[in-house]
Amino acid sequence: MFITKLLDLKNDYIFKRIFGYSGNEDITKNLITAIVEDIKITNIVLDLNTITPQDLKDDKFGVLDIRAEINNSIQTNIEMQMVDKKDIENRIMFYWSKLYSNSIKLGEKYINAKKTIIILFADYEISGLETIHKYLSKWHIREDEYKEMILTRNLEIYIIELPKCEKYMSKNTELNTWVNFIRKPEDLDMEDVDNEAVKKAKKVLEEISGDKKEQELAFQRLMYKMDQKAVEAAGYDKGLEAGREQGMQQGMEKGIQQGIEKGIQQGVANEKLEIAKNMLKQNISVETIVECTGLTKEEIEKINK
Repeated sequence: MFITKLLDLKNDYIFKRIFGYSGNEDITKNLITAIVEDIKITNIVLDLNTITPQDLKDDKFGVLDIRAEINNSIQTNIEMQMVDKKDIENRIMFYWSKLYSNSIKLGEKYINAKKTIIILFADYEISGLETIHKYLSKWHIREDEYKEMILTRNLEIYIIELPKCEKYMSKNTELNTWVNFIRKPEDLDMEDVDNEAVKKAKKVLEEISGDKKEQELAFQRLMYKMDQKAVEAAGYDKGLEAGREQGMQQGMEKGIQQGIEKGIQQGVANEKLEIAKNMLKQNISVETIVECTGLTKEEIEKINK
């Protein structure tokens, strides 16, 4: 099959179509293993929720995320985030808490709660993580002073910032191969790839890239995300303009108020000077003038000269 252009894996619909689709469990298993290195996956079950065209025009919780249960004891949620929403850390914690709390039934003991892992692929650099000089960061709940102490192993968060890959990708690893495939599948030479799961993922991507229906669904999702970004940008510009106008108005009001206050202060000062001049003409002592006007002795002597 001749493919002119592969669909973009950073499109969250295409990402789920590859890693969250029935028959592709071995692909998802290999990707998770490359990220979460301390877990040996013997069994993986994907949550195969159905995606409708309407879902592509919404960001409902879990619709385009990939949920998988590992070894019947670990929950995993994988997400591709295309647009910087500025609150991703809160979104991650919401996802984790939702999945974690749902892992036990009402009345069950908390010890039965399943370990929950969140894996986020971000197609942008996350604000606040600029000083982390690697593209994959791993997060736990740690004690401030005793940083080696982790409160619970039931929370793990992995964040992959794709734009950082070119700067911080060094040694050849399975994860590097996956990340290069996700970023630029056309540039990945399959002859240099030993990972059979990556080869299968590339084949699946080629197949759906030649499917008109899949192309249309990917386009609908892209349009939704572009519209969403445009709305956010318009809202930002509108807010900025409103803030500028409000700032100008507040500035004018503040300037007027300051002018009035300055005028009053100047008027009072002028009035004190006139009083001091008249008192000097009447040969009243400098000490008395100081007491009556609040002017300093030096100011009064200057007037007298």
